[in-house]
Amino acid sequence: MEYALDKIEKQLGETAWLAGETYTLADINFYSHCGAMVERMFPDLEVASRCPKLVEWRDRIAARPAVAEALKSEDRTMPGLRTWSGHVR
Repeated sequence: MEYALDKIEKQLGETAWLAGETYTLADINFYSHCGAMVERMFPDLEVASRCPKLVEWRDRIAARPAVAEALKSEDRTMPGLRTWSGHVR
């Protein structure tokens, strides 16, 4: 995981988004699968201090109107999937 985070951090140091200067499916996919939860999944990696560009990227995505609206909605994740990271909402 550290290798992947380092690659993403490097890419975000070169471009605004994962696949270049435009928000694309690459950003949507990574955000929805682990970008939003990487700190919960791997607390020992200290993502906030190790990957400030990833944190900034994640915050920019969360601030997008459609994402912000979706984040307000009820969490319909199956309970077993919500608890694997030790975090229950």
